[in-house]
Amino acid sequence: MAPKFALGLKLHVDENEGRAASSSAPPGRETRIGMESLRLNNDGITVMTSSYNPYSFSEEGMSRADGQHYKLSEKDIRILKRIGAGASSVVFKGFLFNQNKFVAVKKINVFERDMRHQMMNDIKALCDERTTPSLISFMGAYHVPDGGQIAIVLEFMDGGSIDDVVKKVGKIPENILSKMTAKILQGLLFLHKHKHMVHRDIKP
Repeated sequence: MAPKFALGLKLHVDENEGRAASSSAPPGRETRIGMESLRLNNDGITVMTSSYNPYSFSEEGMSRADGQHYKLSEKDIRILKRIGAGASSVVFKGFLFNQNKFVAVKKINVFERDMRHQMMNDIKALCDERTTPSLISFMGAYHVPDGGQIAIVLEFMDGGSIDDVVKKVGKIPENILSKMTAKILQGLLFLHKHKHMVHRDIKP
């Protein structure tokens, strides 16, 4: 269960510790542990690290320090079913009303250091004017206060992983596999060239 927190609490979480955030500190008290910090207040959550400009998440969407805002809230989406889960995150299939399309909604426990770091990497890679069809589309993100979570809303890919496809249809013809590989390489090239990021977890 995600820890509860008091509004107004500012948390500094050590990148080397990974200790769970304490919910016992009174509102307004500041606990310094390391460089990365979460600022919690009546408006939501602000994530700040040495690697990123501040990103603010409220129930009405996400804002960046450069003024770019993604207006999106839980009421804009109908959650249909759960499609995956990990130690600190759950992924749902949802329907985004204003775009009339299915989306994937990934809810992340913002107090888990590793998950928060991965979340910021994903957002940095996807929420930009410069993009490519080889990467999934970023629809927005918002704060879920009741669970201490950030929800990231992404393009829904109903085909599953390559491993899922192989299990269903067997051997993939070489001409199709070559096109799939080309798209993967285009996405990796975009991340490397324009985002200066290296993907270290490529798997089927």
